Amino acid sequence: MRSHRITFAIAALMLAAIALSASGCSHETESRATADASEVEALTKLFTAGEKAATETPAAATFQHTGGFQTISGRIRFDGTPPPRKSMLDSITKDREICAPGGADVLSPALIVNGQNNGIKNVILFLKTEKGREVPLHESAKTPSGAVPSMDNKDCLFVPHITVVNFAVGSIPLKNLDPVDHNMNIQTVVNIGKNSTIPKNSSSTYEVTAEEPMPAPVSCTIHPWMKGYLHVRGNNYFAVTDENGNFKIENLPTGDKLTIQVWHEAGSRGDKGGAINGLTIGGGAATAIKGGFTITLDKDNPPAELDIAVPPASLPGA
Repeated sequence: MRSHRITFAIAALMLAAIALSASGCSHETESRATADASEVEALTKLFTAGEKAATETPAAATFQHTGGFQTISGRIRFDGTPPPRKSMLDSITKDREICAPGGADVLSPALIVNGQNNGIKNVILFLKTEKGREVPLHESAKTPSGAVPSMDNKDCLFVPHITVVNFAVGSIPLKNLDPVDHNMNIQTVVNIGKNSTIPKNSSSTYEVTAEEPMPAPVSCTIHPWMKGYLHVRGNNYFAVTDENGNFKIENLPTGDKLTIQVWHEAGSRGDKGGAINGLTIGGGAATAIKGGFTITLDKDNPPAELDIAVPPASLPGA
């Protein structure tokens, strides 16, 4: 309330200044007096509107939950001829005896498309967090289940290539399983980033306390071809596609629209990763949108499996 009084005090002074200006200059024309009156009216409206905005809280959109929960599942596939995996051998210029023993080829994990069924591995799907709109969480979605995922350095690669966690885990183990030193540069935007060396055959941890809007790149400055991603969420409504492109997100609330974001490191921002646009979705009641899809689940009818096709142009970083 004190800030509101200060605001109105300033407004009063400005209104008084305009009034004095109008009365103290007798040579001004009637049109100038009319202009001053208009300014007074405009300022009055401006500060009245400001007071109203300061005291009213906008109503949050309410999720129309029908009391049930359903699981969505399906497959994400490459809509075209599967591209071969790229070789990284020429990029491996240090510790080759560990990172490429015997000169064996090392294939990039950046885009892995199954040659048998066109399934795309390492696509992240997650429920979008919408400001001011609280989505009901099933008990199974609130706290992490199973072992805490570990981000390992193994054979000069990040294993797994994609790590997604609920920040309720508190910390993530970082292991160096190689006989050479590695550096882990975790470039989060909400959580405090980390950029430190993990000596050979040792470990460290990374603390997470908040949700990230998008996956964060992870790199090794000692071995620059090493790249991976970490995504930190506020619930368990996420999935990473397997080697066949399959995914499953369990116990989503029914009754109202949900937005599922679909992300891949070769997505809309090229080699910086990004949402996948231009999806074609069959087999279910989902609607493709920019960067993902929306779906409304029925508590009495489990949804059909989703068949999600990704055109080559939607992976510009491939």
